[in-house]
Amino acid sequence: MPAWVDVSWQHFGLQALLVENELVRLEILPDAGGKMYSLRYKPADAELFWQNPRVPPAVYPPGTPYDDTWAGGWDDVFPNVRQEEWRGMPLHDHGELWTQRWRWEVIEEGPARAGVHLWCLAPLTPARLDKWITLTAGEPIFRLRYRLSNMGPLPFHYTWNLHAAVRTRAGVRIDLPADTMVIDPWDTRRFDATQLTYTWPTARGRDGRPVDVSRALPPEAGVCDQHYVERLREGWVALTDAEAGVGVGIRFDERLFSTCWLFLTYGGWRGLEAIVVEPSTGWPSALSEACAAGRAPVLEAGQQLETEALLIAYAGLRSVTSIAPDGTVRGE
Repeated sequence: MPAWVDVSWQHFGLQALLVENELVRLEILPDAGGKMYSLRYKPADAELFWQNPRVPPAVYPPGTPYDDTWAGGWDDVFPNVRQEEWRGMPLHDHGELWTQRWRWEVIEEGPARAGVHLWCLAPLTPARLDKWITLTAGEPIFRLRYRLSNMGPLPFHYTWNLHAAVRTRAGVRIDLPADTMVIDPWDTRRFDATQLTYTWPTARGRDGRPVDVSRALPPEAGVCDQHYVERLREGWVALTDAEAGVGVGIRFDERLFSTCWLFLTYGGWRGLEAIVVEPSTGWPSALSEACAAGRAPVLEAGQQLETEALLIAYAGLRSVTSIAPDGTVRGE
């Protein structure tokens, strides 16, 4: 039961790197911002990432509007999310890395373990991001190791999100170790706009009735909203499709990614149905506001920061109660 890397493929005319074993396959598109575009769980023949049915991945110049060209999958969003001008510098929509062509190399070819190394330089911020993605034979767990480097002479604030779009349908369950949540006032059509703070998973609806945010809705609901965890108790989030018998989990270091964003569109944003889970270094979405609230970390001049995350496919659960640091998923 080996693991292997296949670099002989193209997808939408782009170089594709496949890292896989007998359980899972991850497709990475280096030229499209190093995007992890597809995560397939082979025993169930299930695609776990959401992919935009109307927008294929492509190469775009810096400054391109993200929402208009978003193809789905997992993007590394850095050093900001919302487009704004801050301290005299333009901040691009969803940051600088998703429009870059990432360089890459194969680091392990199997059979016991397979992996690739990708890296790129941000065009405006003096930063470099490296990521190593490895897979061990017999495990449904991709291990991601990141190194963020400040290449410049001055410190800078940043927001960094692991922006993962996951397939959903009515009844899919979101689990995360959260207490206090905050609804972004950007769109509150299904909530009481005077009570945007709630205890996970139950918010107050516009009609005063409780809303279980952990349960996905059908696209006919026509709603869309964004939520922030005030602070995570542990570093993990999981989405479980009990009907299909599969799920996807992300384990990360909550000391760095201290919050998790949830972008939920059930037909209410451009007619799309998706859940985006975003382990993040801070909130809200504007870097200037995160800095003012003391929720934006600083990378000092010459500093290198390293962190790890796990991307996990699992089966046979209806809900998740924990994801251990080694990637073990527990639930019911």
